[in-house]
Amino acid sequence: MRHLGLPGTLICGVVRNGGAALVHTLQKIQSFERAAENCKVIVVTNDNTDDTDAVLQKWRSLNDRRCVETLDGLAAAIPERVGRIAQARNFYMHAVHREPSEKYKFVIVLDLDGPNTNIVPDDIIGLLQSQTFEWDALFANQHRAFYDVYALRHDTWCPTDCWAEVQAAITFPFRHRKMLKAQSRFVYQRQYHIPPTHPPIAVHSAFGGFAVYKRDALQQCWYGSRDNSGHVICEHVVLNQGIDRRGGKLFIMPALLNDAPEEHLTRDSGRPFPSELHTGADKTARDGS
Repeated sequence: MRHLGLPGTLICGVVRNGGAALVHTLQKIQSFERAAENCKVIVVTNDNTDDTDAVLQKWRSLNDRRCVETLDGLAAAIPERVGRIAQARNFYMHAVHREPSEKYKFVIVLDLDGPNTNIVPDDIIGLLQSQTFEWDALFANQHRAFYDVYALRHDTWCPTDCWAEVQAAITFPFRHRKMLKAQSRFVYQRQYHIPPTHPPIAVHSAFGGFAVYKRDALQQCWYGSRDNSGHVICEHVVLNQGIDRRGGKLFIMPALLNDAPEEHLTRDSGRPFPSELHTGADKTARDGS
């Protein structure tokens, strides 16, 4: 049965060796396709060594509004991982920019290799329909702990690159011991448990494996893998800061839940979200102003 109420939506993602999680995530995407007035799905992939190519081609053949871009050779051309992912993401961003803005209101960006196998599309659609505050991007929260500190920028929670902070803390002597302590402090202890009932949290950047953007907010925005000093940073930070610099309103949406990959968590993950990290922008979202 077709759900009503979701406006035109572009759904985008990249995947490499997606495994069993890819099949389950593609099934979730079908729910968004059925819900939207207009829907186009763009998946970019490269250099797979499992059955990802076959799965994607079969899935694409069932609907002419699905597009699969295969960029074999990208791994050899761009050995640096973040740069390679940014290049792949910009392939779907080219398509986003080409599509008419009057046809599509939302752009959903999601990972296809694990964190979204258990999402509830109807719940997410309901969230999008019910929000009364002004927003340009909404990012996922996770059941156990918010894991994606690498993509996060928040004035006090994580104002800069967490892994650059780790590297700066690793000095002689006792480098290994200092590395473990720095990882705990700058990454895993920041992976807070955020209750789904918590108000939206204003950020400069986030991702968490699932994001919803207003299509108009992405105008002239692109992914990248370097900051202004040439250091490698998360590709989502480059895109989101392009929106943020223009006054865009970006929020972690605590009720928008997916799963944190277990390999990204430790026993330090999941502490309660501190009250001192609430910002004035959270109140803006709460009041719907």
